[in-house]
Formats: sequence, C-alpha cells, structure tokens
Amino acid sequence: MSAIKIEVQGDRALVRTLSMLPRDIRESADVALDLISEKMVAYAKMIAPVRTGRLRRSIYHKRRGQMTHEVGARVFYSIFVEYGTRKMKAKPFLRPAYYRYVGEIHRTLIRKIQEGLRRRGE
Repeated sequence: MSAIKIEVQGDRALVRTLSMLPRDIRESADVALDLISEKMVAYAKMIAPVRTGRLRRSIYHKRRGQMTHEVGARVFYSIFVEYGTRKMKAKPFLRPAYYRYVGEIHRTLIRKIQEGLRRRGE
C-alpha cells in the first residue's frame, strides 16, 4: 500500500503553537483539509494508469488525526506503479496529486487560522 500523508510538520515550536490554537480553528482547518484531500483523491483517480480499474478504485482518503490526512491506494502493487521498478517505468499518480494541491493546502491553513483569529478579535 502506498500513501501520502498530509500533516502539519515543522519545528517543535510551530507544531506546539498550532496545537494551542482554539479548537474551533483547528476543526475548521481540518474540514478544509478533508475537502482538499478529496480533491487529491479525485485527481489521483483521474491520472492513475488503468488496466483493470482496480488501482483507481483503491485510491482513498482517511483522516488519521487532528490535521493529519492520508491519501493513498490500497492495492499492494500501487507502490510499484508510483515509483517504478527495475523493469517498469514509474507512473506516478499520488505524488502529482499532492504537488497539484500543496499550495492550496498552505493557503487554506493560513486563511482558516486568520479567519478564526479575526472572529475571536485576536
């Protein structure tokens, strides 16, 4: 199974600061990440190579925790398709989906935090 995990990472101070945000702001950001993750799934399904359709049907999104989302494929051979092998050229579908939406992820997180703080007058 291959998967791309989207989680807020950085130095410990940043992670600690994000975890101290009010719950409503974190939840708002999480909902936005859900929507973006579903867009990533749709894009990955659109560009995934199709032979039988099994790989495409196995692409999923799962919330793994607060501000942690996973987009991946459940079939065992997905990693070989994504990265290739000695004998088979890579046909990536998860990484391009991530790179297509990474900017939107960053912009959305910043916007949700700013909106939440504005609502609170902070």
